[in-house]
Amino acid sequence: MSLNPYSLAMLGAVLITSVLAIYAWRRRERTEALVFAWLMAAVALWSVAYGLEIAVRNYDLMKVLLIASYPGIAAIPALWLILVLACCRYDAWLAPRIMMLLFILPGLTILMIATNDLHGLFYTAVTPGVSNGYRYQALAHGPFWWLTIAYSHLAVVIGILLFAHRYYLKAASAERLRIIVLLAGAALPFIVNIAYVAGFRPHGFIDTTPVAFAGMGIILAIGVFGFRFFDIAPLALEVLFQHILQKSQRRQRILGAGGGISGQTYRSRVFAWHLSGMHTVALS
Repeated sequence: MSLNPYSLAMLGAVLITSVLAIYAWRRRERTEALVFAWLMAAVALWSVAYGLEIAVRNYDLMKVLLIASYPGIAAIPALWLILVLACCRYDAWLAPRIMMLLFILPGLTILMIATNDLHGLFYTAVTPGVSNGYRYQALAHGPFWWLTIAYSHLAVVIGILLFAHRYYLKAASAERLRIIVLLAGAALPFIVNIAYVAGFRPHGFIDTTPVAFAGMGIILAIGVFGFRFFDIAPLALEVLFQHILQKSQRRQRILGAGGGISGQTYRSRVFAWHLSGMHTVALS
């Protein structure tokens, strides 16, 4: 085994995602925290297997580590979508049968990579390669690999769109920058993986997507546990906003034009209370 900067970066991603997974697991009474813990655990599994794969020099061991990484790789898109559904409070979509549907393709992916020698549908060829002193497996992608990539990218796009629709469109302008940062963090692995698929890879084969997922994990952890961004459902925020605005309008009619506050000001205050952790508001 020969540790190199890229394998060390992967092991750094293992450390980050493992810490995040443990931190979230300790708060697993919240659905989004439980799913986030599993997501980070999946990234950690991918990172450790891939970090070792690009460190070892035995091609048979590389093949074993490649297969070992795929339970993590395959689970990430489904876990990401479940995390989005939990954070956006789409509780009806968190039914067990729907979650099982999300894991059908990941389950098939694990089976296909494990039996690839029999059919060659995932990788049509796996050959030893050397690039700038690095030994690696040159992988010729088969049809099922492309199906897996399409599923993964579609899951990321759907998740980002759900986040944006549920939170960004309802937020006051003062809070939108914070939401944009969260969305950008979620998009980071997607962008890096697109570059990998398009052929932009260090030394022609390194996949830095696990490191990007570690960065995404840090940003999302700040949103989930630091800002406590998802503690109140967007619908609850909107109901709260409408209630306060209606009371303001009634007060304005009684006191005159000078006694009211604009709807945008109230919306800003509601989201500011939410993001600062002031979540106990009585509706009288």
